[in-house]
Amino acid sequence: MKVGRGRVCLSPYNKEFYLIGYKTPFRNSPAEGIHDDIFCNGLLIEADDKKIFLVSLDFLELEDEMVAEAKSRLSKAYGIDRDLIMMSATHNHSSIMSYHKHWHSGIFEPDYYEFVMNQLLLVCQQCFESLQP
Repeated sequence: MKVGRGRVCLSPYNKEFYLIGYKTPFRNSPAEGIHDDIFCNGLLIEADDKKIFLVSLDFLELEDEMVAEAKSRLSKAYGIDRDLIMMSATHNHSSIMSYHKHWHSGIFEPDYYEFVMNQLLLVCQQCFESLQP
């Protein structure tokens, strides 16, 4: 068996963004800055001929549509069975809403969404590159 790990930053630097988890009058105003970065952490387990990829994002939640797309991209890029890719959100109430296509606010940033998808591929690549027995 081999195991590899990866970690990438998901913070949206150099652009306006909105926080997702606060119910205050400021919720619909842009954030004033970044106090702590948010991350995507991955773990790859390779046993026999199977690869299992576990990934966690510091987001409030993950929409089914986003998970399906991410699994398709990861499976195509790295040959991991879609059923062996497990994604989770840390349920971070101080995270951003820009990745969320169907949030009630209507704030969605396609560029940030694509950035997140690319970061998922990058964290998986890091996992493959760090595989060790």
